[in-house]
Amino acid sequence: MKLYEIGETYLSLINAIESGEIPTEAIADTLDGVKGELEDKVDNIACVIKSLEAEALAIKQEEENLKDRRSSKEKNIEYLKKYVADTMKNVGLEKLETSRNAIAFRKSKQLKVYDEEKFMNEYPQFVKVEEKRSIMKKEAKDAILKDKEILSFCEVVENKNLQIK
Repeated sequence: MKLYEIGETYLSLINAIESGEIPTEAIADTLDGVKGELEDKVDNIACVIKSLEAEALAIKQEEENLKDRRSSKEKNIEYLKKYVADTMKNVGLEKLETSRNAIAFRKSKQLKVYDEEKFMNEYPQFVKVEEKRSIMKKEAKDAILKDKEILSFCEVVENKNLQIK
C-alpha cells in the first residue's frame, strides 16, 4: 500500500470510529494495524531519504574532486603548450607536421592596456560596467585597428598562439 493510501485508510478509520461504525473492542487492534503499516512505510521512506542524501553528498564530493582534477589537467596543458611554444620559438620553428599532429603558430591580435584608468576615462564606450569596471578589449582593439589610432597608454600587439589539431 502507498503512503497516501495508508493515510487515507487511517483517516477513514478515525471517521468510522467517531461515527460509531467500528465496535469499541475492535478499535485498538484496527488502529494498531494501520498505525504499524504507516510507521513501517514512513520508516522505509526515511531510509530512502537518508540513502539519497548520502548519494547526493557523495556526488557533490566527486564533483569537487573532478573539478580539482580538471584544473590540474588544464594547468598541465598550459605548461606543456608554453614549453613546446618556447622551444619552437627558440629554434626558429614556425610549424611542424607529423603523421599524428599539425603544430603551428596562429597569429592573433590582443589589446594591451598600460593605463586602465586613463583608457576607461578616454573611451567609456569600451568600458563594461558591472560590479567592477573593465575594458572591453576586443571592441577597443577592433576600433583602434579600424581607425589606425596610436595611443600612448595602450597598443595592439601581435601574438603567436600554439595550435594543435
